[in-house]
Amino acid sequence: MKKSCSRCETEFDCQSQSICWCIVFPPIPKDSIDDNSDCMCKKCLAKTYFERIFS
Repeated sequence: MKKSCSRCETEFDCQSQSICWCIVFPPIPKDSIDDNSDCMCKKCLAKTYFERIFS
């Protein structure tokens, strides 16, 4: 399924029916991401994790 990143709007393939790349990230509460949007691309999700860990 094609999705658009909720941060940068880049289009990417969501593998929701199989193992998604996003599960390799440690769990983070959705409310600590500061938005109510859907998925993020790998780059934006990694940046969000970095900001949460080192801020």
